[in-house]
Amino acid sequence: CFGGNGATHLEGKVSQEKLMLEPVLNAKNMIEPALNYFKKGGFEDLIEFEPFYLKAFKVGAPSKKIANILGLEP
Repeated sequence: CFGGNGATHLEGKVSQEKLMLEPVLNAKNMIEPALNYFKKGGFEDLIEFEPFYLKAFKVGAPSKKIANILGLEP
């Protein structure tokens, strides 16, 4: 499952039979795939599970709005 506004760029580059594009990520869109996975007995070992990201996650400074909510701005 690939999500976000760049997901459509993967069309034709990834096997179509295993491709699920969700340009707008929403939990309700994951109900059917999650239920199918569950019915097939697909479970992850949550202790050892790590998500796979195509690019590195970068942590940056919070926006001014978030910093204000968290009390990080004077």
